[in-house]
Amino acid sequence: MRVVTPDLHKGAPHAALVESQSRSGGRNHHGRITVRHVGGGAKQHYRIIDFKRNKLGIPA
Repeated sequence: MRVVTPDLHKGAPHAALVESQSRSGGRNHHGRITVRHVGGGAKQHYRIIDFKRNKLGIPA
């Protein structure tokens, strides 16, 4: 079986619908490492998706 998705956008997500994720990197409010083996990696973003779709006048 093959999934055909020609209508999906292949570019970067719309900036207004994306928010950044703040991560501690295993450090507390003093900046000291409190959890081992945590940290590094690339920054990630969360897409804001309205699953309830209860806003009137806004297209999908």
